[in-house]
Amino acid sequence: MTEKTLETPRQVPPLNATIQAGEMTKKMYKRIHERAKAGEPVVWASACNADTTQAILQAMGMVVTYPENYSALLAVKKVAIPYLDVCTSDGYSSLICGYAQTTLGYGRLVKEQGGVPPNSPLGGMPKPMAMVGATQGCDARFKWLQSQSRYQNVPVYCIDGSSVPSDLTFSTTNPMALKLVKYLTDEWKELVRFLEKNTGKKMNLDDLDAVVDNVLQVRRAWWECYELRKAIPCPMSSKEMWPCITPGWWMANEKESVIFYQNLKKELQERVSKGIGAIPNEKYRLLWAELPPWHSLNVPTYFEKFGAVCVVESDIYYPQPPPPIPDTCHDPYEKLAWNLFWAWSRLNEKAQKESGSHMVQQYLEWGRDYYCDGAILHFLVSCHPMTFPLAHTREVLLKYAHIPSLVIEGDIIDERMYTEARMKMQAESFAETLESHKKIRQREGWPVAHRTTL
Repeated sequence: MTEKTLETPRQVPPLNATIQAGEMTKKMYKRIHERAKAGEPVVWASACNADTTQAILQAMGMVVTYPENYSALLAVKKVAIPYLDVCTSDGYSSLICGYAQTTLGYGRLVKEQGGVPPNSPLGGMPKPMAMVGATQGCDARFKWLQSQSRYQNVPVYCIDGSSVPSDLTFSTTNPMALKLVKYLTDEWKELVRFLEKNTGKKMNLDDLDAVVDNVLQVRRAWWECYELRKAIPCPMSSKEMWPCITPGWWMANEKESVIFYQNLKKELQERVSKGIGAIPNEKYRLLWAELPPWHSLNVPTYFEKFGAVCVVESDIYYPQPPPPIPDTCHDPYEKLAWNLFWAWSRLNEKAQKESGSHMVQQYLEWGRDYYCDGAILHFLVSCHPMTFPLAHTREVLLKYAHIPSLVIEGDIIDERMYTEARMKMQAESFAETLESHKKIRQREGWPVAHRTTL
């Protein structure tokens, strides 16, 4: 297979939603800057439990912006390298989180230049009045914004979002579950007290309840889109979905985000009803783990020429099925806590019997539910929490579902860790692996989306 044939243009028109998602990102930053200029308090917040943070800040009338999102934007625009270099020149390791490196470099430039650096995409991030971090799910977030405060000189609050024990399954009556929900709600209420003290704003519980309901509606609509991607052929690829995380992850507090996913759902339903796939010649179905290479979102297209499409991706961005929040729960803080507890515990019972990890179990469930023929495991230089489970993921997928994996090395932000020629060679060689394993699975009676000649 030649390099030229690997670059054959797509024959399926793009989804309108994918195009609209880019416009929503621009609109989001425009709105941030307008509100900041109007004097509304700006808060930089960690993406960990982003929908929870959004709900609280939105209900208090604050402007929230996310360093992770802006770092990814810089990578998409291919202008992140100078910020990474500034960060390492300030003594930080090049092995810490790429999101952190980029925005620490950005923070230093803001301090040195007395404002947003010239030519910053979409106007940059306005100066915050406070910053909110979180400990859950990431080894960088505990100190990241504290380090950033050296440049911004503003108060920082770090949410201690306790992780769910691996042997605790979802329950609305288990004493440990109830303690966890109370712990989370107490943490968020303490956050509110911190914000009220440092911004002068007050929480209105009715406003918070309305925003929480909107967040849950967004997540449900987004999840319904993922369910439609189980269709054969798959109506939406990972390359198309990655831009579409913006409304669900960074704008879940907005009513327009509900409408966005409802419209995307209609587009996908139409494709499914007509048998239209994301690529015209679907032959193999792949899952992508974990975070995407924001600097090179075209990587999945290298697999499309031989009929392989990425049908599901990124456990960290996946909208969980609607949470079974108890009917007796009317406190908006508790609704958010039950939602988070559900996301972290719903697969624990299955994981105890197979993978041992809810995250790895998620990939195994995808492999089965989406009829995947293979997996692409993106080992990230600067994201250890999302990378270290992948070696185990590879073993579990092969053992329990006979799904082979391709390991590719790169990074979420630093494009210098990525070599296009190497990626294309790996994609080409993986085609043979997919075909040989599909024949084995077919002979042994494993489910296969597209049968092959034995």
